[in-house]
Amino acid sequence: MLLTFGDRVPIENRVVSLAAFDREVFDQLPASVRLTREPAGRPDNEDLRLYFNALGRLHIRRASEDPLDYGLEQIIPIGYLALEPETLRQAAAAAEHARREEALLRREFDDALFEAERAGSLAALLDAIEDSVRHVEAVCFYVDDRLYAVMERGTNLVTTRKRPGLIEELRKNPVLAWRSADRLAIAALRALFLSGRSIRFEEFNAVELTACRLRQFLHGLGALYSSTHSAAFEPSPHPFELGRQVGELAPTVNGGKWLRYRRVNGITFQKQEHCVRAAPEQKTDRAIEASFQLMRSKWNCRETDDPLLFFTGAAEAAIEATCLELRSRGAGGKPGGQGATTTLERLIEDVVGSAVQRTNAEYGMSSSLRWPGQLLVGDPEVLPGIVAALTPKDFFCCIVGSSYLARQFGPRLSGDVFRAVQARMQFNR
Repeated sequence: MLLTFGDRVPIENRVVSLAAFDREVFDQLPASVRLTREPAGRPDNEDLRLYFNALGRLHIRRASEDPLDYGLEQIIPIGYLALEPETLRQAAAAAEHARREEALLRREFDDALFEAERAGSLAALLDAIEDSVRHVEAVCFYVDDRLYAVMERGTNLVTTRKRPGLIEELRKNPVLAWRSADRLAIAALRALFLSGRSIRFEEFNAVELTACRLRQFLHGLGALYSSTHSAAFEPSPHPFELGRQVGELAPTVNGGKWLRYRRVNGITFQKQEHCVRAAPEQKTDRAIEASFQLMRSKWNCRETDDPLLFFTGAAEAAIEATCLELRSRGAGGKPGGQGATTTLERLIEDVVGSAVQRTNAEYGMSSSLRWPGQLLVGDPEVLPGIVAALTPKDFFCCIVGSSYLARQFGPRLSGDVFRAVQARMQFNR
């Protein structure tokens, strides 16, 4: 329950957050254990301390050890657990064996950095990594009990007003002088970026990153993408080349019989890609037809069996009605958090709402420009300046929740759920 935050996160997504020793202890726990407020202090047992760091990473460590300091200035104590010394001996031996195997696997990642250093391209590689970690919502993973992060709760990879970042510090020393954990973190960030740009980092949010886990992840993606073309995947041993292989295969999966999508966990910020066969066209067409008929009856547009013609007519009618509405009360933007107030907004809301109902989602979201006409300029050289001047206020975010979500949250829905969704979309914009 501690590890999954009360069953809010699947257990398979949480055991990978544990460090090597903690995982071995977790796997060897008896069926029933007792947590106490204070160490038991029994001579026939050894006491373990359970605590969270400020980001929710669970630790199961010997009580004789000081709690780990991640630079977050806080730990959350849970309690103590007494286990037989033999159980801990076996856990420590298994963890040490895993560390030795991991050290061998890291050599290929180290070699990639040494190669860049010899070629004189290390500075450019660090520049690229620093840029890539700044262009994603959150980076937060662990290597050897060290946190690597660029996020609201704590940033140590890049320089902030408070302190210099790790990447900046690494520039001052040769690769051989870097810690093993730092070498893996840097090489992993580059390989992940090559496999699918900055969003790949989010696959390892809240996860203990290891060379073994990273290779398995990239091999799995490569094999999955290749299987959609009935081809075999031959992974390169070089981590950067392996990343490029996966990155080149990824776009070939989009469309056709396959669907790539990502599952997002709001607690850990972990986002996992999945790839499934798309639903048969006949079933999809029937579902669209049902939704289309429902909306057509509501909007009372001209009779047509063509959904494209219907939506074109509905949009034109909604735009015309909205122009009259805004003219009568004065056009202009409105603050976020309000419901639909114009005919066009109600049409957009209905489209998003139909997707929520069709997919049995808890909420759906769509976002676009409030005034698309500002991009319709005659001089193409003027357009980049207009685009660069856009701010979050130039966009709307339409969020529609299910009736279930409304019952669960009541009047708190807008502030507790929708406001967070809107803030994330502002970041993306």
